[in-house]
Amino acid sequence: MFEIEQENKNLEGFTLVELLVVIFIIGLLTSFFAGALISYRNKAKDVRVEAVLSQVRKEATLIYNENDSYNAPGNELCAGDDTINDGNLNHPDLAVIEADVKKFNGNQNVECYSNGDIFCVQSPLVAVSGSAYCVDSIGYAGRIANCASGHISCQ
Repeated sequence: MFEIEQENKNLEGFTLVELLVVIFIIGLLTSFFAGALISYRNKAKDVRVEAVLSQVRKEATLIYNENDSYNAPGNELCAGDDTINDGNLNHPDLAVIEADVKKFNGNQNVECYSNGDIFCVQSPLVAVSGSAYCVDSIGYAGRIANCASGHISCQ
């Protein structure tokens, strides 16, 4: 029995320094993955903005087919403040599209320009500062955003 007690006394645990090193390594790995997670989350938000903004073209096609114009009184694609016309009672999906895009782009305005025959709509993205996604009536959809009241096209 004396020998068993002797063996137990020789067993050693982790020292305080070893435990601190392990905790430091775990903290370092956690901070690395947390930083990468934020980047991936922002990229996912951008993909969502792009997918939702692509729905604008479908709504715009419906508006044009009904009125032969994107600017028919009471059925406009773009509002007077150069944003999506979320008050269009004939196409309430425009309000849903704008709200969804704003939810994922940091609540920034979705710009919308039309002269009746053509349109372009663009939204800022969050993963790359200063970047934007644009769709237009010509069929373009991409990250080139030159859409403005004097230039109603993404390219």
